[in-house]
Amino acid sequence: MFGYNQEKAKQVAKAYVKHKAKSVLVKFLMSKPGLIIAGILLLILLILGSIQAFIEAGEISNRLDDEHNQKLQKDVVDIARKKSGNLLDYYGTDENLALNAAWVMSYYKYLQFMNKADITEAKDFDEVAKELAKQGIKSAVNQILPQWYIYRKVKGELSDLAERMKPRFLYIKTERKTVTTKLLHYSMPRTYSYTVSKEVYNPETGKYETQTENKSQTVTVKWTEKVEITETQPIWLIVAADTIKQRYTFSYDINEYKRTYQNNVPQKTQKTKSQDLKFDFDPTKFIENKNCLHASDLGIKSTFELKTNFDKTDKDMKPSTSSKTLETSSETEEPAFSPEKGATNISHTDGEKKLEKEEVLQVIETVPELNGQNSIGKEYERLEEMIKEDNPGENIELAKSMIINTAMSFIKGTKDLNWVFSDINDYMNVGGYVNCSYIPAQFLPMFQEAEKLMGIPYWFLGAVSFRESSFNPSAKAENYDGVAIGLMQVQQKHWNSRVEAFKNAFPDVTITGDITNPRDQILIGTWTLYNSFKEMGIDPKTVDWQGDGWKEQVIPALAGYWMGVNGAKQWDAPRNFAKTRSEYAPPLIDQAQLYKSVSEMLTNPNVAKPIAGEIYITSPFGMRYHPISHEWKMHTGIDIATTYGQPVFAVQNAVVKFAGWMNGYGKTIILQSGEYEFYYAHLAEINVQVGQVVKKGDEIGSADSTGYSSGNHLHFEIRINGTPVDPLTVLGNLQ
Repeated sequence: MFGYNQEKAKQVAKAYVKHKAKSVLVKFLMSKPGLIIAGILLLILLILGSIQAFIEAGEISNRLDDEHNQKLQKDVVDIARKKSGNLLDYYGTDENLALNAAWVMSYYKYLQFMNKADITEAKDFDEVAKELAKQGIKSAVNQILPQWYIYRKVKGELSDLAERMKPRFLYIKTERKTVTTKLLHYSMPRTYSYTVSKEVYNPETGKYETQTENKSQTVTVKWTEKVEITETQPIWLIVAADTIKQRYTFSYDINEYKRTYQNNVPQKTQKTKSQDLKFDFDPTKFIENKNCLHASDLGIKSTFELKTNFDKTDKDMKPSTSSKTLETSSETEEPAFSPEKGATNISHTDGEKKLEKEEVLQVIETVPELNGQNSIGKEYERLEEMIKEDNPGENIELAKSMIINTAMSFIKGTKDLNWVFSDINDYMNVGGYVNCSYIPAQFLPMFQEAEKLMGIPYWFLGAVSFRESSFNPSAKAENYDGVAIGLMQVQQKHWNSRVEAFKNAFPDVTITGDITNPRDQILIGTWTLYNSFKEMGIDPKTVDWQGDGWKEQVIPALAGYWMGVNGAKQWDAPRNFAKTRSEYAPPLIDQAQLYKSVSEMLTNPNVAKPIAGEIYITSPFGMRYHPISHEWKMHTGIDIATTYGQPVFAVQNAVVKFAGWMNGYGKTIILQSGEYEFYYAHLAEINVQVGQVVKKGDEIGSADSTGYSSGNHLHFEIRINGTPVDPLTVLGNLQ
């Protein structure tokens, strides 16, 4: 009974040690140093855990399943759009001012993070119980809140946020006028009829008798008419805006562009400022009256027609046209009518008038153009007001950074935490956006050098850099393995060893070894990626970079690059790289495809670019939420940012199939080349005529914002046998 029990002795010993360790730990934690250390650790864990939950754009609420989350994200876009009202056709401002769905989502995540979005208040359970009782369930005390209820409540909270965040815009109705002077060359058949009398000897009577004969002669009459054609296009101009980002008023010049022509080819354009666009009211009153949603609420009398984005109005306003004849030349006849001698009863009849030639002499356009965007208050003032209202005493700068960066992550569809560890202004780059259509010019030669050395295309390397750092050489991101640095986010702890390995592999290539040097960042980052390919059993030279095979073949290497090769082999490879496929690779591959397509277009000798200079794609091909109609629609082309009057060019030798006004598209040119049709929409000027043959690179018109548009841009579209296709996938391969 009292014998030695070895197993029990072990258990007692373990329990004693555990108790003593626990006592020592508790004693230490209760001491001042222990409390400080525990507090710091707890704070770090809380911040990192909360930020991770906060930044995950797909996770609206931990209490909702994936199906309800996806539905909620779609719904909140619709809610935010409806709250934004009707965005009218305007000039000079960013259409994203009105696209506040991302702001609503990010602000809600902020409220969750601060425990301000409470979906489990006690009073809610009573409501749920009543609903469940209706369904025959007696008790809801031990039940989990049903998905439908949480979804409905969260959607209501998001709707309330959208109401508080809704942007307000004030517009005036004015016009753009185009006066075109043309010389019209006409022709017309003219038939002369006359009678000729002759004295003819009649042998039967032995006398001369008078005989008459009716004759006719047809000539071509030619003349010219100088005409003046005036086209007046009604437009809406934004004069005040109250958004989460900024409160603005806008001012405009009325500028005149006079363009002369020779042989229908524009020769010289002279710009003159005719006057300021003067308002007979103060737009700041709209900003100050924060509850004003309709122009009628302002109580302003103006000669302008005023509208807000919450007023009903016609968006697609067609132009009116009038013409007058300035002078008419004298008529000429070919050949000249020459009746026979003695002709009498001369008369003529004219045939149908025919336009032989249309010659443009001059075009004068009078255009209102933005000359000032005047801030009322400071940037993100409304956002600050909301934060203070919901969370008095909050660290405003930190809260703004969290909300702004989460909004950017939502727009881009990424889960980017780099901003947490670097200065917000540096990370967001100039203006908060990076041109996603082009690799920055200062880095392009460096990526091309890396391609020559290691065989990985520069466009793919550029996409890796865009995914990792948004082309920010100063980007720093802390992670479990230390700190990732620069354009390619190479781990700092591995930098020196990889520099030495690179120098051994490429002894003829000189590098500084400086981790802050952009060229070194790209070369060492590419070397890291190259070795990831190799260690995952892939030779970059065997990858199908020319076709589409690369999109699948790069997955293992990407897993090794972002997880580390050992981590990828241990955790992701056994699951067919599911994590890489779902989280890291998709936006990178999409970006690489964009760079590849642009590269193929630029290097294809058979096509010319639709505009000169860099092509900044503001809206790609595919499904999108239309910035004006507020509906999910297929975007059948690409939108390229332009300035007013920027020339557009024929991408291939073609025939002009259409040149004129199209509903929604505004002034439009359609070029036909075999099975291909090339659409150029929202133009300011059309310099070609139907049936005209154009050559690759010919200037065919100029860009504007006519039709159903929200700002200056070129909508460029390609159709094959009538079916729209992505222009970027076609231009690089056109023959």
